[in-house]
Amino acid sequence: MKKKLIAIVASLAMVATMVPASAFAAVSTTGGTSELGAGATIGLNAVPADGDALDAIVTPKMKNLKSSFSNGTLKVTGWLPQLTGVTGYNDAANFSTGYFVNVSRFAPGVADSNVKKIVQFDQSEEQDTTSAPGVEPKTYSDVYIINRMSLVGGEGHGDTAVKTWTKRLNSDNPTFSIKVCYLSEAAQTYLNTLTKWNKTAGTEGTEVGGWRFASENDLKQAGKIPDEQTMATATNYNTFNQLEGLLSGSSTATEENPAVKYVVGEKTLTYDFSDVILLSAKDTAAVKDFVDAVTLIGDAVTVGGNMDNITASNLVTAKYTRLTTSARAAYDGLSADAKKAVDFSVENKTVSDETKAYTKLELAEKNIEAYNTLNDVATLIKAVPDAKTLDVANDEEVAKVTAANKAYAKLPAGAVTTLETVSEGYLTQAQIDNFKKAVEKVEKADIAAVEKEISELKDLPSTFADQETVEAYAAPLRKAQDDLDALGAKKDSVSNKAKLDSYAKDYKALMEKRVNPIWEELVEIDVKAGLKPEERAKVAELKSYIDNEYLDTDWLDPTFVKKTYDALVEALNGANENVYSLEKATVEAIAEQTYTGKAIKPAIVVKDGEGNEIAAENYYVSYDNNLEVGEATVTIVAKATSDYYGEATATFTIKPAALTADMVQVANATYTGKAVKPAVSVASGVDYTVAYKNNTAVGKASAVVTGTGNYTGTITKNFIVKPAKESITSLKAGTKQITVAYKAQTGAKYRVICKASGLKAIGTNTTATKKTVKKLKSGKTYQVKVRAYKAVDGKTYYGT
Repeated sequence: MKKKLIAIVASLAMVATMVPASAFAAVSTTGGTSELGAGATIGLNAVPADGDALDAIVTPKMKNLKSSFSNGTLKVTGWLPQLTGVTGYNDAANFSTGYFVNVSRFAPGVADSNVKKIVQFDQSEEQDTTSAPGVEPKTYSDVYIINRMSLVGGEGHGDTAVKTWTKRLNSDNPTFSIKVCYLSEAAQTYLNTLTKWNKTAGTEGTEVGGWRFASENDLKQAGKIPDEQTMATATNYNTFNQLEGLLSGSSTATEENPAVKYVVGEKTLTYDFSDVILLSAKDTAAVKDFVDAVTLIGDAVTVGGNMDNITASNLVTAKYTRLTTSARAAYDGLSADAKKAVDFSVENKTVSDETKAYTKLELAEKNIEAYNTLNDVATLIKAVPDAKTLDVANDEEVAKVTAANKAYAKLPAGAVTTLETVSEGYLTQAQIDNFKKAVEKVEKADIAAVEKEISELKDLPSTFADQETVEAYAAPLRKAQDDLDALGAKKDSVSNKAKLDSYAKDYKALMEKRVNPIWEELVEIDVKAGLKPEERAKVAELKSYIDNEYLDTDWLDPTFVKKTYDALVEALNGANENVYSLEKATVEAIAEQTYTGKAIKPAIVVKDGEGNEIAAENYYVSYDNNLEVGEATVTIVAKATSDYYGEATATFTIKPAALTADMVQVANATYTGKAVKPAVSVASGVDYTVAYKNNTAVGKASAVVTGTGNYTGTITKNFIVKPAKESITSLKAGTKQITVAYKAQTGAKYRVICKASGLKAIGTNTTATKKTVKKLKSGKTYQVKVRAYKAVDGKTYYGT
């Protein structure tokens, strides 16, 4: 919320059970041209149901208003709750549920012009009650005429004219327009004769809110109204309507009515509520619940987190803490819009329940924090061991005393008084006394320990020859100085403190001799060109002294220039990154590997960013995807025990292994009349495909095996398709001959044998599938046999 608060929102007549009017908050800013007036505002009033709207008006500061001005817009920001049971302005109608504001317009006189005192407010036809459910539509067309001197003079509202309208808002109708007319001086003079201020109601007129319209008799006596315009009655509304008629006239001035032309300027002002947050019913209830939750906390603690006044006995209780936590949860649980509403109220310091609630919540939390701080310190003090038996060599016991003393030392003086006041309920006198005695005992032991450290410091050498020598003497000196400083005000009690001061002075002189030549050389280096190895070592040494507080930069000559030093350190870090960061390292290309059936882990060579090989003991190596054919990954991770850090990766390729003849075996097959495909035996783990050639006829055939996946290459293995058992299809005897027919086998030859008992067998070879055997003996019974055969590469294969 960054908008400037100009006027506080919003006046409504409300029933007692609703959210209080102070829950409303908004501001307005001028959105038109400058003649609206510097700081021009609308008044959005916060009043109770039975309050007078005028009592809450915020007087605006409209200056330099001109009689001729252009239209403008007043932008409103803030928030409105959703209300139920809202009664309209002047009880005009029950608006039921919605978002409502009373918009008040303030109009002062204008200096150095003819617009003096009379102002006319006219609500535009855009503003009606059609958006209010259950209300008969009505356009407010009546003219409101006001003599501002008579109306508000002496009433505490200044010399200002005021008019208020009730407005029901929704997201579809976020604007509200009114017209302001300024009247001529003649009109002012004329109307001043028609109306007058009268604190006591007269018999001739009707009192309205403390001022009286002129009666008919008053008007007649003034002689300003012609007979034809005489009012029927003297009621305020008839008088009002009569004046409206006069002001709306446009005729030329006459002898009877010399000031008919009254309006000398008018301006339509639009109030834009489009940026106002309209809280939902749920959010409205949630904001109220938050306010109620804070109310439950109560007013027991009003000291604002001041530890000097918060006691353990009468302020922050468990209930108080619980209710505060609950109230904070109620706020944290608000929606974004509801939080904005509360935050707006707080940031703009509105006089509202929300501002009061959140302020009170923060106060309660500060009180709890202060109480907890005091209680925590008291708890630490209570945990301090008995000072009489306290063992200063026992780190655990000393730690309790030290922790309590550090917390105690951070308290403001008033809080210490509160903590140590027995009646406040934090500590007993015995606990306070024991704590102080324990602290004193530990401090004495600490002083003795520092004295011992100082006495044990080794005599300084005549010179610091190298970094190791410096560190050997600097570290114990640094510790003694730190332990001395830790004693605080007690350090002057150290008996040999002067010896330490002298030792530190001599150490300083030796350090100046050691580091000044180094610094003198380093300041001349052009770091843009990088650092040489020997320069890196010197920068690293100087940096080590400064980081470990072994060296005060004021000792350096030439004068220490931080910018120069920072550039050197940056260059060193860059060089170190090149040397020690494995992310800057490279892995030499790894040769292509051949699949073996086992995980492949080739040797690697790692080089730093400057091309120097990094010894293998500085990193771990792991491999991924290094079994199968494809791309494998090697990861190098720096060992924690090395000077290196980070990791690097590289890849290498695993190519397929060659398929060899000894990996493939194939058996012979027997003719079937179809393509034969005998099983192929391939070495375990080999993926392959197989194709067959010449495998439909008796004779030599081939199996072609091709490696796939992790293997590559082709192996051809021959096999024999042997003849099958022959089958005789017919057998016929003739004169001294037999004709035999048998089943054909592609590619085969046939052996036909005839044999009769007691006779020599007769055999013949043929390629035909029918054979006639002649020259047989008559009267003999012959057995006939047929079998197929095939000669391949000098070897004959027979069928059965």
